[in-house]
Amino acid sequence: MLGRLGGVFAKTYDNATMTSGSMTTGLSYWSDGKDAEPTVWSCDQYVTEQLDRMAAELNLLEHVKFQHRVDVVRRAGDGKYELVVQPDVACKPHRLCPNPKPADPNAQAFVRKFDQIVVCTGTHRDWQLPVFPGQEKFKGTIIHSADYVNAEPLAGKRVLTIGGGESGADITLQIARVAAKTAICIRGHHGHLIPRWLPKGSGHHMPTDVNTSRLRYTNPLEMGVAGATTLLKYRRWHPRLQKNKVLQKMIEYNLDNKSCAFTKFGCKNTSFVEAILHHGCERKPAVKEFKEDRVIFVDGSEFMCDAVVCNTGYQNSFPLLEENFPELAKSAVRPRGMFKHIIDADFGTDIMFMGFARPAFGSVPAIAENQARFIARVVSEEQPLPDKAGMQAVIKADAEDYTRRFPMDAERLPTLVDFMLYNDAMAEQLKTGPPMWDIFWSSPSLWWKMHRTALTNHQYRLRGVGNDPERALRILKALPKGPPVESIIFTVTLLYSLFNYHILRRKQFKPNNMFMSE
Repeated sequence: MLGRLGGVFAKTYDNATMTSGSMTTGLSYWSDGKDAEPTVWSCDQYVTEQLDRMAAELNLLEHVKFQHRVDVVRRAGDGKYELVVQPDVACKPHRLCPNPKPADPNAQAFVRKFDQIVVCTGTHRDWQLPVFPGQEKFKGTIIHSADYVNAEPLAGKRVLTIGGGESGADITLQIARVAAKTAICIRGHHGHLIPRWLPKGSGHHMPTDVNTSRLRYTNPLEMGVAGATTLLKYRRWHPRLQKNKVLQKMIEYNLDNKSCAFTKFGCKNTSFVEAILHHGCERKPAVKEFKEDRVIFVDGSEFMCDAVVCNTGYQNSFPLLEENFPELAKSAVRPRGMFKHIIDADFGTDIMFMGFARPAFGSVPAIAENQARFIARVVSEEQPLPDKAGMQAVIKADAEDYTRRFPMDAERLPTLVDFMLYNDAMAEQLKTGPPMWDIFWSSPSLWWKMHRTALTNHQYRLRGVGNDPERALRILKALPKGPPVESIIFTVTLLYSLFNYHILRRKQFKPNNMFMSE
């Protein structure tokens, strides 16, 4: 529960930094005017310099109630939906909201009635603290990263962190800088590691998500994997890049992990690698058991520690639906079972979901914008939808495709999607896909630029409902292009795919949406 705008980004640990850059995180209908100078915002910057400014300029806050909790959703006698809302609930102080409104114990719940409901509670609602054998014997402290603020309380201690995701990596580095000794436990395959910024020595200073491009992801899966592996090996053997020890260790881990950006969820920072190389952090496998003053691991090694920080993620839950819509609450936990992660095919469009598609690379806000456009048209009854059987067929096909693309993660991460393929699929529904064939003939340089720069939502504002081509083109032309080496590698793989698909008629080499017009 928060007393301000910002969601999960407004309640992060100190000095938290976004893992997606301004190009893929920014929204297509508002800009701070710095599109030609992309950066990676801190979470505080994103909230105060982006979201707050946008909300003020667009007069959004008059429609928002802070410190209000929806306890129950129920169906009214007239077929509409009632929300039982508790106002003035407690809010934990935070550096971005140090003085929230005090809770009012006498505040009375009230009811509001709506025709339709969109659930946007996010994927970071309920944190998971694992239970390990012997944990009750441990005399030190065990916390979840949800309760981590900064490393100061851990200075001079021996600390084990569990989990190598994006926040886990950053937290491990923060702790390693001040602790007496640290170790990080990565239980299985870590995410595919990339730095936030293009590596030093590459000759390019821009956020790495400039490579989350149409050129890269137009490649069919197999050729994308080949291109990504080639790029890793190029960086491994480039004389100038060999001097970057963190980059080289990152590449070693990725190759050992047998992962690439096409087949694994991303860990879009190299912080735990830096902690290992520069601050003596040890890497450990899965936990076997806890003792009074140490943790034993499955390989027989052990680590004496005073504190454990569990960066073990969150799980979806929908308590506001559980009382009256238990089946919907249960199915929504696994959004891959819904039409485009939005509509339950059995329940229909009365209650929809937004923000439950997490890209392997890219950003949730950009996907949520396209979901919002789709939902707005559904609510206004302007969006054609398939019938129940049609939805189920799309759900089945999407699930099979993502299981093929992300074999190690699809089952464990039911929100996981491919950034370009998901956004293009939403654009196909909305008829807002960029007219790439027309652009190819009218402006080949723009067509090439749109393939080499970061895939931003401005590409979906060139045509269709809600279009703003003048603004979109201005920003697209201002965005930087990706590095030449990246472009060359994925151009070669794409040309090879085109030859195999069109000349040799090998269907598995069909490019993804190369001349999209829907």
